This record gives sequence, C-alpha cells and structure tokens, in this order.
Amino acid sequence: MARLTAYSRRIYLAASAVVVACMPLVTLAEKQGWNQRPLHLVQSFIAVPVACVASGLYLWSRRRQPGEGALRALAWLVFVVTLLWVALLAYLIWFADYSWMNQK
Repeated sequence: MARLTAYSRRIYLAASAVVVACMPLVTLAEKQGWNQRPLHLVQSFIAVPVACVASGLYLWSRRRQPGEGALRALAWLVFVVTLLWVALLAYLIWFADYSWMNQK
C-alpha cells in the first residue's frame, strides 16, 4: 500500500503540473499563431483524467498522517476540480446539442 501511495502522489503531482504548465503555453501559442490542438488534447484528455484518478488513489490509499495535511488538501482540490472537468467534458461530448451550429 505504501508503494501505491508513493506512486499515486508522484503521478497526481506531475499530472497537475502538466495541467498548470499547459495554461501559459496555450496563451503563448495563441499569441504566436501556433497550433493549440496538441496542448488542449494533452491537457484535457490525458493530464486531467490522470490527475483525477491518481489523486483519488492517493486519497483512498492513504490514511491521515501527521505533517501531510497540505498534500491531502491539494489532493482533494485536484480530485474535485478534475472530476468536475471530466464530467463537463463527458456531458459536452455525449449530451450537448450542437445542431444550432449548422446554420447556413
């Protein structure tokens, strides 16, 4: 269980860093006229779900330990925000009505 906790902590911290690092890169790509699609795909469809699952595993596999309150709070924040983002993406992909866009 300790290995799972250590791996999930590393993975959720790394995936969260990738999500945060993509934000200014998207802005830079927009200003420079570069293709933003790879950054959006990495951020929304790879890093965010990985951060969600890894932070959930970290919270599930770890009992409250003294001195790790900040990491647990960050894990809860990452878990809730990424879960909401994944739910929004799922709704937009499967249930949103885009028929209004076909106006010619």
